[in-house]
Amino acid sequence: MKRDLVSIFCQLFLTRWMLIQLGVFSLIFKIYFPGLAFGSEYLIEDVESIFISKLSEYINWSTFYGSDFNIIVLGQSKLTKSLQKISENKKILGKKVSVRTVLDHEKINNCNILIIPENKVENLGSILQQVEGHHILTVSRSEGYAEKGVMVNFYEESGKLRFEINLKAAKAEGFQVSSQLLKLARIVGSE
Repeated sequence: MKRDLVSIFCQLFLTRWMLIQLGVFSLIFKIYFPGLAFGSEYLIEDVESIFISKLSEYINWSTFYGSDFNIIVLGQSKLTKSLQKISENKKILGKKVSVRTVLDHEKINNCNILIIPENKVENLGSILQQVEGHHILTVSRSEGYAEKGVMVNFYEESGKLRFEINLKAAKAEGFQVSSQLLKLARIVGSE
């Protein structure tokens, strides 16, 4: 009988402890990612923004421009606001994160990550040619962009956001991509 009471007490204690842990995690998650709180709708741009902000941890940056870590979104995009919100108090490689929009690809400068939206398909070749040799990581969410030379491209599969990496393009710009990141990605343009 005592053993049963001890067993029941342990189960109740562990269940209560797990619920407290889940509550703490949920609270932290809601504070840091209010748009992604459990039980609420979230935008795919929010998920992309989180991934982009974490991307730098898995890439070896051989060259770094400016005193800030600069992310440029080419053209108007919902992603800009989401990236700005996530990067408000974040540092990448010990640098303050700056997110800005540039409307004309001819005015891209002082950039570490360039986000290329889907509506730039007609200019993609000239955009990639312009940033070539400047150690700028290119990111998009457009079908076929990785095959055309964009380094990281998001795509949806079975309702989930996935990504692919053009390894050849990344290596050509001097980026070394972590094997941990490569395990999660679909590889395009391998050597």
